[in-house]
Amino acid sequence: MQTDSDPTIDAFCDAIWLEHGLAKLTLEAYRRDLKLFSGWIEKPLLDATEADLSGYMAARQDGKNTSAARRLTVFRRFYQWAVRERMVAADPTLKIAAPKALARNVKTLSEAQVEALLAAPDVATPLGLRD
Repeated sequence: MQTDSDPTIDAFCDAIWLEHGLAKLTLEAYRRDLKLFSGWIEKPLLDATEADLSGYMAARQDGKNTSAARRLTVFRRFYQWAVRERMVAADPTLKIAAPKALARNVKTLSEAQVEALLAAPDVATPLGLRD
């Protein structure tokens, strides 16, 4: 059992595990993100403001929009839960915009690679004919 456990984070993780059946590793990631944020703002999570969240998101910006989006998802779920449980009056994540997904370059095969792929099966055998 952890000695530096936060009862609010524990209650949140228990609630989303019961409601959504999230995997153990997902819950550990949620717990880690919330603890890091709590340590960064140096006050209870329930006292965090929109400015605290925006500042933290900016400070943790590492060029990986997927990581930033995941963190924001954790915070949104936490504060939605806290509002529902009447622990906070308003959700401080409401006005925080999600980071834009970076465009990925589609990798395609060359004409020679397609020809080689099509020529690979041995059509003289039933398995090759199927392929």
